[in-house]
Amino acid sequence: MKINSLCFATLLATTASSGVLAGWPKWGSSGNNNDEKHVVATVINNDTIENIIHKEKRYVLYNSRRLTGECLPICYDPTPGPTNAPVATFPPISETITEPPVEISTVAPIPDPTAAPIPDPTGTPTKANNNGIVCEDLTQNNNLGYPFSSSMHDTALGATSHWEGCFPDVHSQGTGQSGFDDAIAVFIGGSYTGTSGAEIEGNMVVLGDFDVQSQGPLNVVSAGLGSQITPHPFGDCVKVGGTMSTAKRLEVYFLPPGVGSGVSYQCAMVSKGEASGRNHFPNYMTSVRGFDYKRDASMDMSVYEEQKENLIRKSEYWSTFPTTPHTGITVNENVFTFYCSAEDVIQVFNIGRANLHGSHGSYLFDQYCYGKTILINVRGTGDYTVDAKRMDWTDASGTEHVGGHGAGQPSYGFDSCMNSNILWNFFEAGTVSMVGTDEWQGSILVNGNFNFMTIGQSGRTMIVGDVVQNKGGSEFHNFQFNPPKPLPSPECDDFVPSNPTSPVPEPTSTTAPVSQDPTIVDPSEQTEFEPGAEFDPGNFCNNLAQVHDCDPNRRGVCNIVGFEDAPSCGVGVPTGYYPDLTRCDAYCWCTGTEAPSAYTIVNVGEYYDHKPQGRYYLDGQFGKMNGNGAYGTNGGIPVHINGGMSAEGITRPPGTCGPAQSCYEAGRRYYPWDGCTKYYQCNNGSPSQPQSCSPGTLWDSSINSCNHASLVDCEV
Repeated sequence: MKINSLCFATLLATTASSGVLAGWPKWGSSGNNNDEKHVVATVINNDTIENIIHKEKRYVLYNSRRLTGECLPICYDPTPGPTNAPVATFPPISETITEPPVEISTVAPIPDPTAAPIPDPTGTPTKANNNGIVCEDLTQNNNLGYPFSSSMHDTALGATSHWEGCFPDVHSQGTGQSGFDDAIAVFIGGSYTGTSGAEIEGNMVVLGDFDVQSQGPLNVVSAGLGSQITPHPFGDCVKVGGTMSTAKRLEVYFLPPGVGSGVSYQCAMVSKGEASGRNHFPNYMTSVRGFDYKRDASMDMSVYEEQKENLIRKSEYWSTFPTTPHTGITVNENVFTFYCSAEDVIQVFNIGRANLHGSHGSYLFDQYCYGKTILINVRGTGDYTVDAKRMDWTDASGTEHVGGHGAGQPSYGFDSCMNSNILWNFFEAGTVSMVGTDEWQGSILVNGNFNFMTIGQSGRTMIVGDVVQNKGGSEFHNFQFNPPKPLPSPECDDFVPSNPTSPVPEPTSTTAPVSQDPTIVDPSEQTEFEPGAEFDPGNFCNNLAQVHDCDPNRRGVCNIVGFEDAPSCGVGVPTGYYPDLTRCDAYCWCTGTEAPSAYTIVNVGEYYDHKPQGRYYLDGQFGKMNGNGAYGTNGGIPVHINGGMSAEGITRPPGTCGPAQSCYEAGRRYYPWDGCTKYYQCNNGSPSQPQSCSPGTLWDSSINSCNHASLVDCEV
């Protein structure tokens, strides 16, 4: 159990002195204490006593639940499924090549043993390990937190229910409200300025100032086009921690007469600072229908101030999640595609700001993304633009669908269930400007400022800094973030977002994938590798990684981006795969054009084999060149560190990439490998890539075939 003795003692002392066990703050509770005095937080090891106690209380609760055998909601069975072949890692090779033995043994391998071994002894206990998700689940603090993530109802308003399940697609208000959601749809940790716009749907909280200018949005809380899932009436639908002003009348919680209840303006806009602009609201709104636009200097905003800090911590924490194995992105025929893995795990993408600002015309999520949690971490500091272009989706059967908000178009529109599963995490931005003429799908978390300059965004809107809404017709649409596998809070330090266990189908695209996790480099710092000049074969790939500030300790992919139409890997560098000759587990994929290239560090327990059977070297110094080249080839693969490397992979620099297969007996064709779980073939003294035996079988040299493990005396 993770209990620090000092922290636990502090926890006990704290609860004892207060006379009660410290509880968790609930939404809407004031937390005020007239006798409370401001105390400067004591800091231990760069953390406050308050935070330490907070974490330790959670560990006490979590471990007590886990010790009782309870399976917490984000647990899942980590038992790997059987596989007959190694899992292909996406995307080192542009096409799949299966290399059968050159010659067939006279004694055929046994294809299906008649007495299959027991796959898992019944007496073996299930145990947790680092490959499975083992983590606490205090559900109110998962995802974006409570009440900022999934749909909910506020009992203080007398509400007893809320919308359950997927939200309706964006549609007209003509049929009235579709349902209720009292969560905060738009949270702004700084100030809001509505320069130009149309609508903001759902509850809204602004910690700073709120200002709507003459061309700013008209509809607040309700929307002419939206999910039509809005708050219960009689609440404070807009809360402002600073001043509140408007240069126009706002239609707040408007319902057309005769539609639904037909009763409008039944909520309040409240500010802690001065509220100016009340004169724009006619008497029938305030005196008849119950709307109010007022100041409440005593309004407690502490729960929202805490939420701002939580969002900062979560954004930074989630940004550390490694890219999910077997995922990838491509730009092919003007379509930017996200390829998810086939495993039922959280799909983590680490991309760069340049990926979202390019010549592509639309985005597409492939069929393996459907029904899964999708976290897209966007790298990039400073101020930058992302392109809001139509987002399309693929259902579980593999059928692609045209996206967009689809209002009034029954034949298309982005799937609202999938919308609730997506979070875009702009974790290190100064200001993100979302520009375009299409709907942005999914919730967004910006750890900085946000300029909203496209027609719409469907999802939760969580902004740590300031927001400027500055496009005519732009609309925030209320959709929940309620993914099937929740994103954990930062206290969950043993969380593992993915556990790949099953084979993954190759993507259908024939275009080599654009890798993820780019870091933007100033053009003046960009190095162009001209043949015969600055090109250094022995350090070529490693130099690219350093120039683009790729983290040598972070597994996954890092984009290599060119500037001013220059080839991303340098002038004259041909398309190919180049091993990092300073290490065994990394390589560069170069497009040979201005399209982004990539530096990839393969998974733990793997090396990168640059020349498996069937691959060939590039010409000249880009290839092997008698040991003096860059060792570039037309494709490589990740392999197991224990015996997976080909002879070429073993002998290339740095020369420390594991033992090579050896054809040590004249005339012998087959040899066991890796504890007889694999075998390799020799042809004219040259070993081939090891092949795997099926689960439950081992290589039996006596019959030159895979056989039941119980019948094999493994040749060491």
